Amino acid sequence: MEDHIFEKFSDSAQKLLKKAKNKFGQAEVITGVNNNVLVIFENGKLNKVIQTNDNAILGLRITDKGCLGLTGSLKIPNVSQLMKEGEVSAHYGTKSFFNFPNNPTGVLAKPKIFDDDVPQTSIKKIVLGANKALDCLRRDLSDFTPEALVFHWSWGKVRIINSSGLDLSRSGTQTEMSLEVAKRKENDFFTIESDRNSRKWESKVLDLVDEVKIKASLGKKIVNISEASPLIVFSPEAVGSLISYLSYSLNGRVVNDRSSRLLGKLGKRLFDKRINLTDSPLEDFRPSSLSFDDEGTPTSNQPLINNGVVSSFLYDLQEGGKAGVKSTGSGSRGSVYSNVSPVSSNLILSGGKKPWNSILKGIKKGILVHSFIGEGQGNMANGDFSLSIQLGYFINNGEIVGRVKNLGIAGNVFKLLKEGIVDLSKETEWHGSLSAPYLVLDGVSLTAMS
Repeated sequence: MEDHIFEKFSDSAQKLLKKAKNKFGQAEVITGVNNNVLVIFENGKLNKVIQTNDNAILGLRITDKGCLGLTGSLKIPNVSQLMKEGEVSAHYGTKSFFNFPNNPTGVLAKPKIFDDDVPQTSIKKIVLGANKALDCLRRDLSDFTPEALVFHWSWGKVRIINSSGLDLSRSGTQTEMSLEVAKRKENDFFTIESDRNSRKWESKVLDLVDEVKIKASLGKKIVNISEASPLIVFSPEAVGSLISYLSYSLNGRVVNDRSSRLLGKLGKRLFDKRINLTDSPLEDFRPSSLSFDDEGTPTSNQPLINNGVVSSFLYDLQEGGKAGVKSTGSGSRGSVYSNVSPVSSNLILSGGKKPWNSILKGIKKGILVHSFIGEGQGNMANGDFSLSIQLGYFINNGEIVGRVKNLGIAGNVFKLLKEGIVDLSKETEWHGSLSAPYLVLDGVSLTAMS
């Protein structure tokens, strides 16, 4: 069925492109079909199963009188109507700074992004595995409530064609699995989360249960902090809260808007020499891996920060055209109704030289942070952040001795990554589209939260 729907939309895309090319000169059509399955358990019980098959999209972008227009459809389109919508959109659209690309020359890098097992995943098997995991939680963590256990998997195809002769297709899969448990006692709300996100099923749900059990065991005791300025350790899953500030400033659109703190800083060392950050879309089975972006531009690994030196920014065709540089293959179209924007793919923050256990033993006083409440307060442009700790542990003389409560941290990302790095662990972990080490920082402000 999926192939049939995809073929029908592809045929419509070709007809639409032919007419759009004749009328506007430059045109691009993206079409795709996607299948999704969502299984949700709440409070230890199966709450809902949502299965949507053959969700199809078709998006049109045109250049008319030097301006960009776009429109789209979620069904087999009325070609004349879409042409008119595209023309109206271009009338009010922004100036175009690029030409649609040809088919790429040479051989495209092809990271593995499709796992045959994902479309074959049985809802029954997922539910059976989930119930076993919930039984394990009830047995081993009886004082915790399994707030949410969520499974989401999808698979689909995308095709991009344009008036310059480009014609590229890809098939991909995605999987997500998350677990949240909570213990509610008077004056204490203890929440623990664990998740997996990949293009294949990398782990079993019992692996999430094991992680939660370890975190719960470490947090049985609540420790009151009197130390004014302990070291703050960001676990690999928490590092993303800092890296988001860097990815914002490395975005070509932000640079072009002159809102980036890194504007005019290419080739300059602004960070500790141990900071190496790479945009890496060619990793096998990682969530944001692609051989070409949503404009048909080939992807490649981009060193963004190399030994502390700002090395490159991320561009799509439009922002690259504005800057007078080539696209880095970072164009992403959130929906058929939205403009393309540059985004990062998989980000890799390189690790250091010491094992985490060795670093831990050397910390006299510190707080190991795993997660935060919400997004916190901050200024993406200048790097200031303020975050409330959801799950953190106190480190005393090289040992994790208990859980901390009602604490927040604040600082400036750019300053801390230049002057405040104490160490980075040799080990790195993937969490979503970020691979990162344990990051030990000095100079982070610690505040009491009501």
